[in-house]
Amino acid sequence: MTIPDDVAAEIQNGTSLPLSRRLLELAALEGYKSGLLTSSQVQKLLGFDNRSEVDAFLKAHGVPQSELLAGSVVWVGDLEAGSREIREQVNASIERSARTLRADDKAGETYDKRHHRTHH
Repeated sequence: MTIPDDVAAEIQNGTSLPLSRRLLELAALEGYKSGLLTSSQVQKLLGFDNRSEVDAFLKAHGVPQSELLAGSVVWVGDLEAGSREIREQVNASIERSARTLRADDKAGETYDKRHHRTHH
């Protein structure tokens, strides 16, 4: 892609960032503002380590606090969905274990009956 020098200078707006990074940040910012990207997607796209870096980036670029809080609600919603999925997986695992134990118990009872064993 070729970008004329005067346009590139305008895009960089006095920053020392490489043009490619500046364009990536602008794309992430506009994607977030338009609702195309979530804060977690912005975090991945820009290589931030945590949510507070994303919030600082968005705040530094004029995203209103109310929008950051709305993004936090979505993020909390993502966490709730993830924890619900984990609970479902744990419950399914417990159910499988319980079925296995019941089957083992029945197999043991059948063995005991066949061999006339009693438990003392």
